[in-house]
Amino acid sequence: MPRRDTRPRRTPLVLAIGIAAVSSASILIRWAGDAPNEVAPLAIAAWRVGLAGLLLVPVTAWRGGFGPAGIGGWERREAALALVSGLLLAIHFAAWIASLSLTTVASSVVLVTASPIWVSLGGLLLLGERLTRLAAGGVAVTVAGTALLALSDAPAVAGAGPRDPLLGDALAILGSITVSGYMLIGRRLRRVVPVAHYVQVVYGVAGVVLVLAAIVAGDPLAGFPSAAFVPLVLLALGPQLLGHTSFNWALRYLSAPFVAVVVLAEPIVATLLAWLILGEALTSERLVAAAVILGGIYVVAREEGRTAGGPGGTDSAASP
Repeated sequence: MPRRDTRPRRTPLVLAIGIAAVSSASILIRWAGDAPNEVAPLAIAAWRVGLAGLLLVPVTAWRGGFGPAGIGGWERREAALALVSGLLLAIHFAAWIASLSLTTVASSVVLVTASPIWVSLGGLLLLGERLTRLAAGGVAVTVAGTALLALSDAPAVAGAGPRDPLLGDALAILGSITVSGYMLIGRRLRRVVPVAHYVQVVYGVAGVVLVLAAIVAGDPLAGFPSAAFVPLVLLALGPQLLGHTSFNWALRYLSAPFVAVVVLAEPIVATLLAWLILGEALTSERLVAAAVILGGIYVVAREEGRTAGGPGGTDSAASP
């Protein structure tokens, strides 16, 4: 019978740090994409993930992560899954960032944050991770709260005139499905692969795919105003290296559906940041939606706490 990992006490703190980090992404993306910077969506995605992958290379090399005791010693199945995970992450960012310029922010957020539904279904079918009825109800409540939060923005963006809302909605759905696959593979591989080695491969693959996609699409990857490089670098350091790596670290100890639900706290923090930094109104509808989301997360978290962590070996890179 496989040994079960002990969930570290710092797990809630790591998740909180991850949420805080990824919540700045929407503001940084807006900063990079708006005039006078006007960085194309594919270029933003390529910089975010590609730079993060490059920054990890010296750390991974210094710790011997490319040798036979690290990435070089992976089995073919592990390597193949990591490559697929990187490809899914690349598609997620390319689709979601592009959807923001084609459909309303409300529609994009509602559709892309449906990932807990796909992750719960995939976790059941592929990983055998069943949700209790109460946990499933918590997932539904959290997704509903996120939809309410997004719809509260609809009046503000109704006159924005999206160029192709149907395509934008389709891209947001694609982003939701691909990020779900990325999380499920992360849950599978993090049982046997240290987090530092896993994210090195995944971010590296995603970065290469996005750079090639930007080149094919004719989107420039350089030549921006100097101010544009600040949000691009911050996207790599904060939302990607700190945020996504924190979630990947937690996937060793927590089910993929639970991590997907916790990530839905991002719109709450992003709304607060937009209020503080951009002066966007903090309406009563947004406060109610935030309360619904937090209530759903609490229910799922309580149910998750009744189960032990996933099986696996010793994690030699236990810090995010």
